[in-house]
Amino acid sequence: PPVPTPPSIPPSPPPSPASGNDERPLCVCGGIGFLARTKPNPLTPQERARWESLLAQAGERGDPEATAWRYWAWLRLTPRVSTGEVVECACSAERGLAQRMSWCLRQSGLPASVMGRHTWATWDPRRSNTASAALDACRGLVEQEAPERPWLVLEGVPGTGKTHLACATVGAAALSGTHAVYWTAPDLVTELYARLDARSLPELEHHLKTVPLLAIDDLGAEHSTSFVADVLHSVLDARYLDLRRTIITVNLGVPAFPARLASRLGDVMVVRVLRLEGGDARLEVRRA
Repeated sequence: PPVPTPPSIPPSPPPSPASGNDERPLCVCGGIGFLARTKPNPLTPQERARWESLLAQAGERGDPEATAWRYWAWLRLTPRVSTGEVVECACSAERGLAQRMSWCLRQSGLPASVMGRHTWATWDPRRSNTASAALDACRGLVEQEAPERPWLVLEGVPGTGKTHLACATVGAAALSGTHAVYWTAPDLVTELYARLDARSLPELEHHLKTVPLLAIDDLGAEHSTSFVADVLHSVLDARYLDLRRTIITVNLGVPAFPARLASRLGDVMVVRVLRLEGGDARLEVRRA
């Protein structure tokens, strides 16, 4: 299937009266999602004819006079009907953001089993000397509009928290309304071959090149072929040139990669490489 397009976030609503110490705008539309600042003058014959046409296109029945300013906002046209002005209520923008957050989480590729476990809140910055720096680097990829170094490579032996941070960062980005995607390298290879058989590989490749934040976990653990190497090289090269935010976790050192990719990952102007120290925390938990 084609890669879906995320829903857009509605524009910020105008200020509304607040009650008490609550700084959040009040919903004053009665749950409709929009309101009129002033009642519009009666429609002219030309306006009425236009609204009859618009309502017919929308499959809606009703008196154009009663529904004109309501549908003016819904159809995203110039927000004026005669002397009346239609504006968006705060609740509409909040619903739009909530819908986008939900969509981003569904499209993130995060396994349900890690959604609540692998978060920034559950990360212990005291677990190693580099744990705090790694968390700060991940936060920067989400919270900064244009990170100075948009690529982050996390190295370490298994169990040092690389997957935890990759999943937590993708989840945090999704909750902020940013389209972010998480893949394990072996699962991505499987998907590449499935798309090749279905003749939809170009769509996936374009998606991987352009998604705002991409995390590839355990790069180097996949069963690589010349086909896989060519696709991954194309994806990562495009993201490198476009300075798109990218997280890569590896169990191997950077020099173990092919020369061109190793060169990209060694660019300190674009890529930050952090080695997560310590042993396998999962084994320590089992022993405890």
